[in-house]
Amino acid sequence: MGRPRKSNIHLPPKVYQDKKSGMFYFVDAHNKYHQLGRDLSCAISSYYKLMPHHERLVSMADLIDRYMIELSPLKAPTTHADELKSAKQLRHRLGNLYATDVTSVDVAQYYSLRSEEAAVRVNREMSLLSVMFKQAPFWGLPINNPAASIRRKSEFPAKAAKKLERYITDEQILIFKTYTPAWLSLYIDLKLIRGLRQSAMLKLNTSMILESCFFVHDISKGGGALMFDWTDDLKALIDLITDSIPFGSKYFFTSKTGEPHNAESFSSAWQRAMVKASKNGLEKRFAERYLRNKVVTDCNDLARASKTVGHTSTSVTKQHYSMLGTRVEPFEKRV
Repeated sequence: MGRPRKSNIHLPPKVYQDKKSGMFYFVDAHNKYHQLGRDLSCAISSYYKLMPHHERLVSMADLIDRYMIELSPLKAPTTHADELKSAKQLRHRLGNLYATDVTSVDVAQYYSLRSEEAAVRVNREMSLLSVMFKQAPFWGLPINNPAASIRRKSEFPAKAAKKLERYITDEQILIFKTYTPAWLSLYIDLKLIRGLRQSAMLKLNTSMILESCFFVHDISKGGGALMFDWTDDLKALIDLITDSIPFGSKYFFTSKTGEPHNAESFSSAWQRAMVKASKNGLEKRFAERYLRNKVVTDCNDLARASKTVGHTSTSVTKQHYSMLGTRVEPFEKRV
């Protein structure tokens, strides 16, 4: 057995990268070098094609690593980041097992242990594990998904408690806006009447302003478009935003140089303002995504709220975005 790696521990055995060219190589049993390419994902895929069939994906660590290198980075950045957290736990607890030997009993024991540590997080880990097992046959591993039969605990109690904590009041928003730059204050105003995701908000530009409507052609995630009818409030707010756009730029929310904010620069600006607000009367900090939850929660019509935020099902809107439960009218008193 060779010595354990001290660097590039994410690479499979006998795979190396040339520091100058960036090329990945696989060294076989005959000491022959095989070029795998400069892209890590393609290199890993080429590596497994070169490996003898009986040597492919021996352990769960192999399966987890290959999925996280080849497939997970192709997903949305937030999804990939979430899967990295889950993969770390899966590899730590299951990595030394042979992938073809994992049974539903092993998975159930893992679930029982992790559910005591993280009641909600464990369900994300189980979902990722199930996806990995479904992918395994495409990589030459004859596995029947042992995670499919595991009954998972409901997340509702834990989520319900968090929802109450995450609801933002009008007073909190007013305090926060006192310490935001002008562009971020306008961003918040627009989000509170349109309910778009952050990724869609940062892409808004003057080409979406049509005579008949405000046409947002990319609402991200599941794709699709939204056509917002003009109202007096929306028209006035869009006019304020377009008047503040730096010369030469078409994007609504930009830096001083006119470049549109990305997720990183937006997060920095949000956190700077939040720190100032927290020191000056804001008792509870909140994330940008909770603004979208507030839009849905404050709307009395669930069907209308679902349509406005671009959902195809009211059940999704109610489950993930409504923070204070269903608003109802009491029965009339009878004698």
